[in-house]
Amino acid sequence: YGALELEWGNFLAAMRVSVDSQRWRTVLDFATTLGEAWFTRARFTDARQGFTWACEAARVIDDQPALARALCDLGKSCIEQGAYIDAGLHLATSLSLHEAFNNPRGIADVQLLLAWIALEQGDHATSKQLLDACQTYFSQLGDADGLAETLHGLSRIAYNNQDYYKSIALDKAAFEMLQARPNRKVVCQILCYLVFAHCYIKDFVSARKYCERQLAACQEIGDQGELAIAKFALSEVYLRTGDSDSARQYARQSLALLKAIGDRKSQGNLVFHLSTIELETQDYPAALIACNQSIAIYQELGDEWSSVRPLLFAGDILRKLKQPEDARNAWVKGLTLAERIHHPQVSAFRNRLSGLDNSASVSLRDDEA
Repeated sequence: YGALELEWGNFLAAMRVSVDSQRWRTVLDFATTLGEAWFTRARFTDARQGFTWACEAARVIDDQPALARALCDLGKSCIEQGAYIDAGLHLATSLSLHEAFNNPRGIADVQLLLAWIALEQGDHATSKQLLDACQTYFSQLGDADGLAETLHGLSRIAYNNQDYYKSIALDKAAFEMLQARPNRKVVCQILCYLVFAHCYIKDFVSARKYCERQLAACQEIGDQGELAIAKFALSEVYLRTGDSDSARQYARQSLALLKAIGDRKSQGNLVFHLSTIELETQDYPAALIACNQSIAIYQELGDEWSSVRPLLFAGDILRKLKQPEDARNAWVKGLTLAERIHHPQVSAFRNRLSGLDNSASVSLRDDEA
């Protein structure tokens, strides 16, 4: 993939020429050939443009199977940049087409992506329903990669609900499924959650071990998006083990990569992570700025689930800054949201508010441990 770096603009220009000259089969061939490289090298803006042209081509020549595939890939590229509304629209159309063809592979692939959207938006019930359906399809197809991704999705639901031991067990099972014929990208994603889950149960030896394997896997496949997340995970390990300088260094490297590829959701996660680093070093104004930036990104994406923790954290920082009323406002807002979406941090907000007049503060990380 490295040899392609100077050619991306040329590829897209050539594809545009094919569109303008109405060589629709050539447009579809471009999308098929470049698709894997776009995702691996995190060229998501290029991917969205390319797959949009592929959809146009498939519609013009009335190739419905090609349209279903292109819409699925277009939806996937939208997900990578946090454009969940657009992604959902493309995937819904793709799913309808695959259902009309009675194509179980296509149905399972689309439902898996829809499950990721539901998961990112905190809709665990919908995500679980979709993942269960995917598990049935992938079992019938004998697809180990698909089953591993499904188990990883169930692991993420457990992780979001702070059931870290269950998350670890599910991801280890998923990881074992991939040993015979490893899908490196899925392996990277599984290893990432194993790092964070082990950090939360304070098993830092295992967290570092999984982090090293994650970095090696990302470098092997040259996936810039996964490499950014691996650096994020390494930053978390350093933060949890008391090395704030190294944590900040790797967090900034990760954020730079994520900005380059346009992954807004992960940028929000990284900026929030940076706020925890600044709080650890007692730079409260910097921590608050970063925390508010993460909230703004999540709100832009319509991601209510991810907004909850930063609201809890913002109140903690404001209390450190001796602004109790502003802290109360942040916690009341967060509690209202957490209660509405059934977030596990409800009790943490209530504890903060009930103890606001006491001198002792409660640590966000202690609540999550």
